[in-house]
Amino acid sequence: MTPADRDRARARLDALLELGRHREALDAVRTLLAEEPDAALLHGQASRALTGLGDHRGALEAAGRAAALAPAWPWAHRLCATALLELGRPQEAARAAHEAVRLQPDRAVNHEVYAQVLVDAPGGLPTAWLAALHAVRLAPDDAGSHFTVGYVAGRRRDARTAIEAYRRTLAIDPEHATALHNLALLESGTSLRRRADGLAGALRLDPQRRAFHATADAWADRVVRRAWLGSLAALLVAALTGWGGLAGLVLLGLWWRRLMRQVPVGMRRLVRDRAPRSAYPALLAAATVLTCLLALATTVAPLDAGQRWALAAQATWPTVALAAWGLLRRRPG
Repeated sequence: MTPADRDRARARLDALLELGRHREALDAVRTLLAEEPDAALLHGQASRALTGLGDHRGALEAAGRAAALAPAWPWAHRLCATALLELGRPQEAARAAHEAVRLQPDRAVNHEVYAQVLVDAPGGLPTAWLAALHAVRLAPDDAGSHFTVGYVAGRRRDARTAIEAYRRTLAIDPEHATALHNLALLESGTSLRRRADGLAGALRLDPQRRAFHATADAWADRVVRRAWLGSLAALLVAALTGWGGLAGLVLLGLWWRRLMRQVPVGMRRLVRDRAPRSAYPALLAAATVLTCLLALATTVAPLDAGQRWALAAQATWPTVALAAWGLLRRRPG
């Protein structure tokens, strides 16, 4: 490979990493490493690509090689810290991040990474907060420093400060996907629509981020759960109104219309795709359909009060079981 070919290959590698095309980037960096096995920069780029692919052990190995080749390079130590944190080794991650701070104390990004890894280290939250504030002092116009303040504030359960910091982040960098995602979680409350809007924006900017998909799954669960609660309410009203009563069906129609207003068209496919993939939302969807059919039968069939309530009682055990399952799924650990 000629020097010109290497330059073009390096430029292509940089572009692939920026575009998030990590598989192609890994292939490209391996080709370059075959000719330059002692290039610390290439090992660092391999670590980035492996992180993007979810191979954190491989990312740590590549970052460690970069740090061994260039021990005074803070970037290599930051890469080690990130990989160690993903592997559930927060204390080692904090030591690696602290080494980057020691080598280059006047660079905000070193304090940002140090703060972000410290929040998971035992007793590290107070120091993480100080590191985040110091990063902002060093780089008040940097989106990353404000994001770090928001991230640490969120872990300190200081929602107000976190929201303000994420808003500043987005004012500087409107395409900061994680800030958009985290802000939507903090601001949306019980509003499905507000959370969906923020989530859709984050997924558009970074469609491969696993944390965003986990939030999307939880949001889809909530949509299905609300549809199920609406069907239960319709069934109870139908049981009360008796033969010929349309109140249950009217209630169900109004509830469904309100729910669909909170689910943007672009996110409805996510709900449809999510429900069959996991047992809990799949059973919720099935229970919703069954309860709607019971509500319809209770509303239009010529039944007396005892028969109506006996039919409505058919939904009792599934309701109790699904509610208990939902509570157990929310328990930490």
